[in-house]
Amino acid sequence: MRPVTSRVRAAAAAAALLLGLCLAGPVQALQPITSPLEEWSSEPVDCGGFVATLTRSLSGTIREFVNADGETTRVQAAAQMRGSLTGNGSEVALAGNLLVVIDLVRGTFAYNGAVFLAMDPGSGISIQDTGRFLTSFEDELLLEAGPHDAIDQGAAAFCNALA
Repeated sequence: MRPVTSRVRAAAAAAALLLGLCLAGPVQALQPITSPLEEWSSEPVDCGGFVATLTRSLSGTIREFVNADGETTRVQAAAQMRGSLTGNGSEVALAGNLLVVIDLVRGTFAYNGAVFLAMDPGSGISIQDTGRFLTSFEDELLLEAGPHDAIDQGAAAFCNALA
């Protein structure tokens, strides 16, 4: 298995933060605890000759699942992502529809769906990060199904979309 990139580690850290927020709420035996997810972020992407800006917002739902003892067993975040990538005098619209599952029993993070999709009018898809991506809590890649430009190419996927 190949090692997991720093972008995946950052996503795993964000997912862990979401888990911490979920654990702070009251426990309802056997019923998932549901809360809204509204996040916005903006981050630089170093493209060598220029710095791009990746801006995105997530809107959706977080569900915390508990066992009969009230212990959290799984956290799921289902979200729509909208954003943009700007730089080098260009702008690319981003979209996504994803489900992140943190399984505390199995010790895994799963990313399912369209994490990043970018369409370049007249040229087609410029970034495609879709399918399923499963890692262990120890950063071991367990499964990769589908194209994952953001993970496989890193910053180059975003920089090339603006070229």
